This record gives sequence, structure tokens and C-alpha cells, in this order.
Amino acid sequence: MGNFIGESNRKVIFIFILFFISITGYYLFSSLAISSYKSLITIEQVPEVLRLENVPDLPTKWAVESVEKYDDGFISPLVTIKYKNEVILRLTTSHWDFSKDFAKKKQLNIGEKKVDYYFNEKEVAYVCNVANINYAIISPKHLQSEVKVFIENLN
Repeated sequence: MGNFIGESNRKVIFIFILFFISITGYYLFSSLAISSYKSLITIEQVPEVLRLENVPDLPTKWAVESVEKYDDGFISPLVTIKYKNEVILRLTTSHWDFSKDFAKKKQLNIGEKKVDYYFNEKEVAYVCNVANINYAIISPKHLQSEVKVFIENLN
């Protein structure tokens, strides 16, 4: 009985199997690794997660939907607060850049603060540093005035 699979077909099958194993391994590693660094927290835990002595300024007029931390032990921890009005607030001690998510960027002054302003058709994002905390605020366009008031009052 002869060999049913030729030498060139064996190579193709071997490469396909290696490719499949690699893609599956990468997917499992990235999805499991990232999710293991994320967890829900409470507003009261924000200073502890960010390793701060004081509570950072947070909006008090907006109802909180969820608070999540991301801490992989390598980069500075990140706290993401989602509000019911569709505003997302991200707090970290690292730098933020939304160039990949938003088409355009410019610098603004809101009160005494220099703010990076990003925008696209649906959303805007404001990034500023106050008391060594980087605030990244993503909001629907119709809430820009509320977000600007919040930024102006940050201490």
C-alpha cells in the first residue's frame, strides 16, 4: 500500500496545524490574560486602585452605571467609570492618546486647564491632567457643555 499523502501535502497540513494552534493559543492567552486583570470595583476603591492618598474629583450629578479597574502590574492602573448618561471617565497616572479612536485632535483651554480635545461624528473626548491624574472623558456630543463644566471645576 502506498503513501496516500505526498511530501508537499504533509508540509501544507503541518503548516496549517501550526497556524491553527498559534491562532488558538494567541486568542486564548489574550482573552484570558486581559480579563484576569479586569474587575468591577466600587467608587470608594478608586483611590486605592490608583494608589492615591486623596479621592480624585468625580462627577456627582451623573448616575454611575459601573466602575471597573484594569491592573496588569506593569503599566499604571486604569479605572473606567461608565455613567448612565453614556459618559465614560477613565482615570490613570499614565498618558492618554486617542489618536487611533478619533479622527481629529486639537488643544483647548477650559478654565485654567490645557485640554486635548478629540472628536469624530458621534463622540468627543477630553484629556487633561489634574493633580497628577490623567482624566480622559468620552461623551456624546450633546453633553459637551456638561463635560466642560466638570473639567473647569476639577481641582
